[in-house]
Amino acid sequence: MPTFLFYPVVLMDLLGSIIFLINGNIGGLLAGLLQMITFAMILYFLSKITLRTIHNNQYSKSSHYVIRWVRALKMSIPEYSQPLLFWMVIH
Repeated sequence: MPTFLFYPVVLMDLLGSIIFLINGNIGGLLAGLLQMITFAMILYFLSKITLRTIHNNQYSKSSHYVIRWVRALKMSIPEYSQPLLFWMVIH
């Protein structure tokens, strides 16, 4: 999953929070900041899973790339599944 494509969403959430701040809407500001932080944390852990999968791919033994990638992904997901699930529930 190309997570770098979703980083502008975090910036748009920040812009929305700034607009709420300018308008004096504290509830909207807090909701916007919460949404921005939770989405940023989801992206962070998805990026960690992606990087760990790339790293683990070299240790998987197979001549087929897809099989190596799936094995590496199966090793990577359990490492960050709990914090990722936590932030998804909060979001």
